[in-house]
Amino acid sequence: MTVGAGPHGWDSLPRFGETLATMGRIRAFVETLTAWRADRRARPRIGRDPITFSFVEVMAGLVTFAGERFARPIRFRLDVSGGRLRDYFFATATTRAIGRVTVDGFASDAIAEGVLELSPYRRRTIRYAFDFTANDGAAYRFDGHKTIVHWRPVWSWTRLPGSVFDSTGAVVGDAMLRFDLRREFLNLARSFRFSR
Repeated sequence: MTVGAGPHGWDSLPRFGETLATMGRIRAFVETLTAWRADRRARPRIGRDPITFSFVEVMAGLVTFAGERFARPIRFRLDVSGGRLRDYFFATATTRAIGRVTVDGFASDAIAEGVLELSPYRRRTIRYAFDFTANDGAAYRFDGHKTIVHWRPVWSWTRLPGSVFDSTGAVVGDAMLRFDLRREFLNLARSFRFSR
């Protein structure tokens, strides 16, 4: 047997050495890339603030208070701001809501302040919760939510059942509000703003 002859003899050792060197370079590159990615994830994302959105929404309907045999008209207008666009699609976008609420004979253009929690895709709900003061000076809270049904978009996105609570947390009224597509849709669409 003659060593050095054929494809597996001594003359193949340089190629084997080149292969080892190439594998070493690949390993070093992978280690460098892994370290770079870990360092990048650990750094704060300066200059990459999340996209936020804001809009103005008007809803109106009826509320029936305990002990009353009639329903009172209710209407609110809320300026909603601070929601993170990514959370809207993948989690829950919690926003600040400030506006006015009127309940016929109960609260006249009272300041409304609270939150909207928008999760139409993750939890399929949009919660409206805000505090206001009635004409007699007593504090109340409205809390309701839309249940989003994607195969019934008009019905589920425009219908808001809710309740009115007094300062002790007791339910004192049940409400049903609706978003008027014909009158309010263009105003809602024009009010949307996006920023970083």
